Parts: sequence; C-alpha cells; structure tokens
Amino acid sequence: MCGALKPSDCRGHGAPPIHSSAGRCRSVTAQSPCVTCIPVRDDHVTLSTARTYRGPVTTETPQPGDTLVRVGAIMFLVGAVATVVTVAPMFLHLTRLPTPAYFVCMVMPLGFGVALVGLLRSARSQRRSAVQAAVR
Repeated sequence: MCGALKPSDCRGHGAPPIHSSAGRCRSVTAQSPCVTCIPVRDDHVTLSTARTYRGPVTTETPQPGDTLVRVGAIMFLVGAVATVVTVAPMFLHLTRLPTPAYFVCMVMPLGFGVALVGLLRSARSQRRSAVQAAVR
C-alpha cells in the first residue's frame, strides 16, 4: 500500500483508511493522499469531523487604531468613487447630478481624517507599550 494507516489504527473512530477497489489509495487531500485519520495529540480525529481554519493565520495582535484605519480607508474609497461619479458628467457633457451626490464626495476627506486618527492612536499605543517595556 502507499503508507496509509491500518484499519486497526482508526478502530473505534469510525473511519478506516480509504482504498479503491483496485487496492490503490483514493485521493483525500493533496498533502496526504491516503490518510483519513489525523493524529491530534493522543487521539485520532477523522477527516469528516476534523475542523480546519480557512484563511490566513496571523500572530499579530490588533492594535487600538487598526479598526479606525480600516474604516477610514473604506470611507476614503467611497468618497473617491463618489467624486469620480460626480465629476464625470461635467467632462462627458451629461446632466448634472443632484446636490446630495456632491455631499457624498465629502466622505473622502472625512475618511482620510478617520484613518489619520487611527494611525495616531496606534502610534501612541506602540509608544506607550515601548516606554512601559523600557521601565521594566
């Protein structure tokens, strides 16, 4: 065989290794084509019940201003799109948009300000933690 776990390795856990009728292993995952039981600590967990985290894993802890920076960037992008949409009719000789559309353009500098506040808050937090680490 191709290195699959023996049925006795998974006994009691409900899933022996998967093999096709020809005696070759049927592909389960790209990394381990023959294994259906994954050893976790001292126990086995079957692939059908194993939980995996989908997405990138980071060890970075969020800083206090990170959310403000993200919100400010989104606001800035909304304002930038609104600016392009409101200025385009002038260049294309189309009818003017209503006045409230021009007020949406003001979200761009507001978003820029929110992002700057977030950056300043994050910088103050990092500075404070560096000072506290130096004191210890």
